[in-house]
Order: sequence, then structure tokens, then C-alpha cells
Amino acid sequence: MRSNSIQRVIVIAILALVLVIGLLMLNSQLVKFQPTEKNFLVPWLGMRTYLEFGDDPYGLPATQRAQVLYYGNLAKEKQDPLYLSLPYFTEILFFPIGLVGNYAIARVVWLLLLESCLVGSALVSLSYFDWKANRPLKVLYFLVSVIGTQAVMPLINHSIVIIAFFLFWIGLLCLKRGLDEFSGAALTVALFLKISIWLLLLFVVWWVVRNRRWRVIWGMLMAGGFLIALSILLYPGWFFPYLKALRNELDYFQTISTYSTLTIIWPAIGSKVAGLLTVVVLAFLANEWRLMKPERPRWFLWGISLTIIAMPILGTPILREDLLFLWFPFSFLLFNLDEIIGRRKVSFVTGVILSLVLVSAWFLSLGTRLKLIGSTDVIIKLIMPSFILAVWLYWIRWRNLKSPKNILEMDSLE
Repeated sequence: MRSNSIQRVIVIAILALVLVIGLLMLNSQLVKFQPTEKNFLVPWLGMRTYLEFGDDPYGLPATQRAQVLYYGNLAKEKQDPLYLSLPYFTEILFFPIGLVGNYAIARVVWLLLLESCLVGSALVSLSYFDWKANRPLKVLYFLVSVIGTQAVMPLINHSIVIIAFFLFWIGLLCLKRGLDEFSGAALTVALFLKISIWLLLLFVVWWVVRNRRWRVIWGMLMAGGFLIALSILLYPGWFFPYLKALRNELDYFQTISTYSTLTIIWPAIGSKVAGLLTVVVLAFLANEWRLMKPERPRWFLWGISLTIIAMPILGTPILREDLLFLWFPFSFLLFNLDEIIGRRKVSFVTGVILSLVLVSAWFLSLGTRLKLIGSTDVIIKLIMPSFILAVWLYWIRWRNLKSPKNILEMDSLE
């Protein structure tokens, strides 16, 4: 028995090593194909500027270094000036990768980190929901999790949202297993990396307070307080330079929102419709939070899913890669299919859904890039996923009210 276990560990270690080497080679080719990018360059170079020269990462020297590396010269009038738009307590998290002095090597390592977080998110989700499915179906889910457009596009853009998404999964897993302080710390760092998930973290805090799990709050305060205190210690006057840099960079953020999207459709009333939608969704969401039963784990997951679904249509500007968080409600709903349609059909239906999601998302993405699909792609990506997931979510709730199983009341996730 011991020899079999040792052999299994050796095989897994060899496979992991081969995978890492393969990813490093793939990342090297991607870096050669795309010599520069924005999302990683600016925070990495800001940290390098601070480490090498002790200069302000929000200042003109750091910004000009980024411009020269990205454009080959200083930015012209209508070009993105590439100001650092992250608060310094977030920039500190780039310290380890900032120790790598070569930009190409740093990008290869950064991509490997993002890829590891994608793999980790898929594995944690399978563990968190304890999905009782056959191995081929789990493999299919894993593949769609890491090669679907929701994962690949943020990876190509070197987006930090992948790390935030992984830390969010870790926070929920720690919360489930009673590691409350670690849960709070992971969720806080996720929020620091992506402030756009503020509503989601607000729901988690609300739920934690209702269940009196105060150690989660302490974990949040300790992690947040440590990063903020460290940022003040390393660079006491960072706040106002950060606000100035953020203001200068806001016009160049490629964000999407219901306001900008509906204004394209209805120039005269689009913003008013978006404002009304914001008020209605917020009121509806607040009422749903009030009605949820705090002691039931399934209600917690249902509430998280509903909150994530609501986030893209609240009107807050978000980046396209932030839609990666929609993978959580999709996974929650997918893993509950066996309790709705029966175990005989669930494997076939789940496989069809995963295949359709993979193919349709890539078709839409490639169609947009090849200009086969026009500006409506923003509407499809921003509103349609939330609408479909919301219908699916409330269908589960409706079936729960009619079913003797009481799906939302089950304690199988405890």
C-alpha cells in the first residue's frame, strides 16, 4: 500500500513538472507574439521604479518609463498615458514579481501564476461543491473552466481578476471548513485586488454578521489593516498621488456598463432607463437578502449567485474580464442539476450545457474580433448571461417550493 502511494505521488509530481515546463514554454511564445501589454506592465514597472530608484510609482518618471517600454516613445496627446491606477496597498502585492528585473521573464512568471490560479479555481470549485459526477464530466468541467473565453480572455489580458477570483474561492472554502480568519483575509485581499466586487463582499459580510461568525470580520480587519499599515509605512504620502493618477487614467479604462450600453441603443433615454434599472435591481436585491434564512448553507450560495448575477446590470462600470465571476453562479447551478432533473439524465444534460457554453462563447468572441458581430456583442456579454442565469436560479427556487426535497434547505454543504 505504501509503495503504491509513493508511486502515485511520484507520477503526480512528474506530471506537474511536465505541465509547468509546458506552460513556461507556451508563455514564452505568447510573450514573443505579444511583446507588450498594459495590465501587467504598469504595476510591475511601478514597483520596479520604487525598488530600483525609490521613486514615486505614481510619478512622472515611472509613467514615462512605462510609455517608452509600451509605445517606444513618450505617449502622444490621445494615447493612454499609462498612469498607475492601483492603490498602493494593492501595488504592494506586486512586490515579489517586482523583484524580477527582466520584463519578458516577469511576464512569463506572471502568466504562470495566473494559469495556476485558473487551475486552482477549477479544482477548489469541484471540492467546494462536492460534485457527485462521473470522472469524464468532471474533466469536461475542468477543461471548460480553464479554456473557456471567461478564463482565456482575462489570461491574455494579464488581468489580476484571475487572482481575485481564486482568492474568492479560497475564502469561501475556508469559510465552509471553519477557518474563519483565513477566510476573512482571503476575501479582503480579493476585494483589494478588484474593488468592483464590493457588493459581493458586502453580502458575505452581511451573512457573516447574521450568523455571528466574528472571526471572519477579524480576519478581514487584520489583513486589510496590515496591508494599509504597510503601504503607509513604505510610502506615507501615496494617497493623493494615487487619486491624481486615477483621475488622469479614468478616461482610458475600457469599461462596460448598462449606462454606456443602453445609451448606444437609446441615445435619448438610455441613461434614464439604466438609472431606473439600477434602482429596481438594488431594491429587489436588498429585499431578497432580507428574506434569506441565515442558517442555511444553500441559501448562502443562492444569495452569492444572485448578487454576482446582479452586479453587471447595476450600472457600475466594470471591465469585461470581471465577468469571470459569473462562473460561480454557473457552477452552483450546474452542480445542482442532479437534484432537479434526476441522476439518469444529468450527465447528458450537463455535458450538453458545458459544450454549448464553450462553443457559443468562443463563437461570439471570435465573431466579435473578426467583425462578424457588431456592437451588440456588449449587450450579449453584459446582459444576456445575467438574464439566463437569473431565470435558471429562480427556476431552482420555484422547483424547491414544489419539491418535497426542499433543495435550498438541504444541509449537504455543511
